[in-house]
Amino acid sequence: FRLRALSLANPAEGRGQRDLGVRLVQRVRENADPSLYAPALAAFDAARVLSPDDAEVLAGIAAIQLGKHRFVDGLKSAEAAIALSPGLVSAHAAKSNDTDQHSGLS
Repeated sequence: FRLRALSLANPAEGRGQRDLGVRLVQRVRENADPSLYAPALAAFDAARVLSPDDAEVLAGIAAIQLGKHRFVDGLKSAEAAIALSPGLVSAHAAKSNDTDQHSGLS
């Protein structure tokens, strides 16, 4: 990926790490390839160290947790993202997805 090369070129750039994580999670969805969860989580973890108040990082972590059926953790991460950025659509989507999983609507 071009984005991966970018993030490796500047590993101290939180936004690049976050964007890499987002792209990898999207690839998981597109290709049904759960092996990409580990590098996506590593990118989000790096971004979280560099930008601890980045709600998009927490929303990305929530997406991974939900994809791995760690619903309680996913809900907590989504709620933390919403607390930081109440209007962040991806965090509300993750929270909604978690609620659907628990209610049997998915």
